[in-house]
Amino acid sequence: RVTRKDGSAIDESRYKPLIEEILREEFLERTRNDPLNALALLADLYLGAIKILQLYRNLYLQLDDPYSRDTVNQCLLRNPGCAKSLYQIFLTRFSPAQNFGPLEYCQKVLLPEKENQFKDLLNEVKDISEDVILRRLYDLIQNTLRTNFFRKHEISETFISIKLDSRKVEKMPIPTPLFEIFVQDVGMEGTHMRFGNVARGGLRWSDRPDEFRSEILDWRRPNNRKTLSSFQLVQKGDLS
Repeated sequence: RVTRKDGSAIDESRYKPLIEEILREEFLERTRNDPLNALALLADLYLGAIKILQLYRNLYLQLDDPYSRDTVNQCLLRNPGCAKSLYQIFLTRFSPAQNFGPLEYCQKVLLPEKENQFKDLLNEVKDISEDVILRRLYDLIQNTLRTNFFRKHEISETFISIKLDSRKVEKMPIPTPLFEIFVQDVGMEGTHMRFGNVARGGLRWSDRPDEFRSEILDWRRPNNRKTLSSFQLVQKGDLS
């Protein structure tokens, strides 16, 4: 009874495990009905991979670029090969799985191969806006230092975090923190910015869900309060 949007049948043997996982986790309220879930069919991606792309999309949308959430979504959906390649780069950089081989091999051989594959796919992108978006997402992954994505955890623990080397990210809004930890969970996003080796500040909720990162930076700009509320949490509504 489940079909594609155009009414055509879905290859059950190929896609049933991917679709079942998404539906199960949504009914259990451990994920959201997100447009990027379509990448299960378009790019053969499992839910965990899609969540990583959702995280980088959400971080990207906080960086004062002119493109909307729908534009970024459509970019990834129209370029599923690039979307899958971005996740493979992330996977190669951070997965502790033994089947990727020794760390030195991953960093010096496998990772450059994955990056070159992405660049080859990028050469086929004709829309300049989509080219810009994909390059920015790639840059964010390139300058990610670590993640909790691959750690062992309880199934009820659905949050994902990444740590960025913010000053190496191209076109990062000023003032640029030294490091930044971006966190995503079901119904919540947050960021922790460190402008030095010692972190200061507190925990507070933001009423600016589309620009909570800018709200933090406002505290660092001249004529504003000198103290930094370094961690912003945003309660997100249904993003379906």
